[in-house]
Amino acid sequence: MHDFRHRLSHFVLGRPATMRFLALLLAATVCFSSATPLAAQALPGARAQYVLLVSIDGARPDGLRAAGVGPILQEGSYSMTAQTTVPSGTAPTHMSMVSGVGSEKHGVRDNSWEPGRPYPAAPTIFSVGKRAGLRTALFTQKPYVRVIADPQYMDRVELVPWRPATLTSDLIAAASAYIRSARPHVMLAHISDPDAAGHAEGWMSFGYLQSLRRALSGVGSLRQSLRDAGIEAQTLVIVTADHGGIDKDHVAVVPEVLTIPWIILGSGVKKGHAIEQPVRIYDTAATILHALGMTVPADWDGKAVIEAFAARPLAPVAYRR
Repeated sequence: MHDFRHRLSHFVLGRPATMRFLALLLAATVCFSSATPLAAQALPGARAQYVLLVSIDGARPDGLRAAGVGPILQEGSYSMTAQTTVPSGTAPTHMSMVSGVGSEKHGVRDNSWEPGRPYPAAPTIFSVGKRAGLRTALFTQKPYVRVIADPQYMDRVELVPWRPATLTSDLIAAASAYIRSARPHVMLAHISDPDAAGHAEGWMSFGYLQSLRRALSGVGSLRQSLRDAGIEAQTLVIVTADHGGIDKDHVAVVPEVLTIPWIILGSGVKKGHAIEQPVRIYDTAATILHALGMTVPADWDGKAVIEAFAARPLAPVAYRR
């Protein structure tokens, strides 16, 4: 860049005024583009400029109700009869959550992925968002969940240390700090605590319900970080789960395992509305793209949950950088 400016200055000095002006304009353009990336533009029809997806691992709807989710439900639209996919492992279901398709299409069937293995080729909310110039992020405490976040499409993938005594608070602190500092446009925060409690003590046990209370408190902290960053009014928040559980596992193909909560809050969403249409976990990805004004891939199984929205779409404006 320095060599380019040096040669351009010699060119400018020996040219007529008009040519000097054009050359200087070119130099200014090159220097600006090299230092300052252009802001991404919100697409016509966008309902939000930012999306925060919170996955509460292993959260059963009846468990969330017992843990006190009622006030959050009144702030947005919700389905407490949404369904996950089979197999109901954490990696396959999260891949469906962000890719809009089931395991038979995205290819993730279990939790065996580890670094060095290929990433699925299926488009995700991260890859579509990154190609549109948006910042993307994943915060998780399970190494294999990183299968859903191909690094070439991610601005941040953070594996938060697994410390059982502070499982939720560690995840929330890391994710909240990133929201305040970077204002990501598409972000997934994965709270593992309830799943750990379910496997250790049983689903619907005292310890499990306590872990759900910590998770709900964590959702509140994440929303506070949106306020701190000055983007809450432009943000869509979806709170859901990858699967439920029964006894001390989630492998059985039964309602307690397959039924998950699906709650949507924020920009342009109806308040206190119980969603009537069937909702499946892969509808999450389609709803996110719809909210951002992006086209949902035609071959996706997921469909946007249009029923949850009330307000008119946003006018096209620059994303806040």
